[in-house]
Amino acid sequence: MNKEIFFNPISRWSKSWFGERTATFKHYMTEHEESYTIEIFLAGYSKENLEIKATARTLKVLASSETVEDGVIFNHVFNFTEAIEVDAIVANFYDGYIDIFVPKADQPKRIEVRTDEIPFYDNLINGVWV
Repeated sequence: MNKEIFFNPISRWSKSWFGERTATFKHYMTEHEESYTIEIFLAGYSKENLEIKATARTLKVLASSETVEDGVIFNHVFNFTEAIEVDAIVANFYDGYIDIFVPKADQPKRIEVRTDEIPFYDNLINGVWV
């Protein structure tokens, strides 16, 4: 089950509230059964100017460059509907293209509810197990 959940085919420049020039580049986010894949085309940027931060449900990609149009900044936050495994994220950068593998966190385990003939608290006398 591969489902493309975000696609931005347009590259454009704009000014942020703080006056710096920001950029939106082509990027894709695809959901798989146990992971997400994010692809971003960052022509003119280098690995040294790239920063990626993650929390339980977000991934922030920040890139800046002195060589691209007066130090333009790429800044994008990807939000996930499910928790992600932050320590297992892998990012590969090659020639202006970054591919980020984001595994989903383990699914919650279902707890079986049992009915015993003798409730467990019957084994407690004055706060001590007998």
